[in-house]
Amino acid sequence: LVDFGIAKLRQRGSAAKTQAGFIVGTPEYMAPEQCEDGAIDARTDVYALGAMAFELATGRLPFQGKTVTQLLLAHLKETPPAPSSLAPVPKALEAAILRALQKDPARRFQDMASFAAALRAAGAPPAQRAAPVSAPGAAAPPPVVAPPAPPAPPLAAELVAPGAPPERLAVVELSRGGIFLRAEKELPPVRARVKLALSHPTLRSRLELDGEVVRHVSPAEAEAWRTAPGFAVQFTSPPPEARAALAAIADEARSAAPVVPPPSREAVDARLSALEARRGESHYALLGLEPDAEFSDIRRAIRGVREELESLRARPLAPGHPGRATALLGRVDAAQDALGTPAARLAYDARRGNARGVARCLAAGVPAALVEARRRELLAARPERAREAQQLLARAEVARKLGNASAATQAYEAALAADPLDPALHEAYAAFRRTGGA
Repeated sequence: LVDFGIAKLRQRGSAAKTQAGFIVGTPEYMAPEQCEDGAIDARTDVYALGAMAFELATGRLPFQGKTVTQLLLAHLKETPPAPSSLAPVPKALEAAILRALQKDPARRFQDMASFAAALRAAGAPPAQRAAPVSAPGAAAPPPVVAPPAPPAPPLAAELVAPGAPPERLAVVELSRGGIFLRAEKELPPVRARVKLALSHPTLRSRLELDGEVVRHVSPAEAEAWRTAPGFAVQFTSPPPEARAALAAIADEARSAAPVVPPPSREAVDARLSALEARRGESHYALLGLEPDAEFSDIRRAIRGVREELESLRARPLAPGHPGRATALLGRVDAAQDALGTPAARLAYDARRGNARGVARCLAAGVPAALVEARRRELLAARPERAREAQQLLARAEVARKLGNASAATQAYEAALAADPLDPALHEAYAAFRRTGGA
């Protein structure tokens, strides 16, 4: 199964359009992140091989549709049936295939070698299945008892925030790009630059990293979401050796993560109430994101909330859950319409004065002509915005020359809030930040 699947994968990769070695032209095997034009890596191929393994084991594809659109939507939203419900498939093989078909790449095997090892193990006969032959009258040898698996090595983090002494905090979650630390009070402000030192038994020395605080989770939000309160730090351009170490630690921690039990009715009610309480807030607040979230994070959050609500609507725990979930799904659709593409998000963030969100859209390659057209519309409604922004820019430049970084940062950000679609303002602020002024 493994050898044939990999051969088939290579055959389709050579016949189809490819990008960095990943299949992008075969909708029957396309991973959810490909369907949304998201970032692809080795786990994308794991998904493709998982779909092929499903087909080889059951005689049919995991998802079926008459059109390409139907297939792509199925990859994005539908849960594949259990292979054992379609054919006599061993449980170990079924578990490996379904793990490879997880919507979230982080929940799949992290590379082809891991998936191949799991498939081969699923097809191998149990070790030492036959009992050893003993001499007549001899006592049977004692059973071999495997020692218990050692606990996962601990991960420790020491945080150094501006103007504060070093603080040791518990690590809730670690990924290649950032870390979530448990804390309940005195959180460093969002966008604060911090330094982290990670300690782990697999590291020869402490791993020192620079980062930026990108999100807070209050105790009330943590209770509603059944998670830990604290804050998230996004790593700032870690060197290659640090990225490799982070990847190894994150993969080890993920493989040792316990299975989370399904939520209770009380927890679901609290979660729905928390989402409904954000009815008058921004789309970012609904999704639990910062206003300068990356597009990949937006797509992931929309997909996660949508799957959560659709699952609840299909399998409610209380009579009122389907109606509440349907109403919230309407808000999720509106968030996707407003934030799902750079052009739409540009208009949404410009109206709200969210310059950091606009900067994400500019980095995504929104055409200059469209930016200028949106800016003319914005200034036509409030012509004083341009004059106000230039006055604030002059104030920022004076503060920068005087060495007052805090005042300069405030003035730059106020100027961008007044005229968020001025590319020259964005470039001036970016240059200021590159020199370490912010």
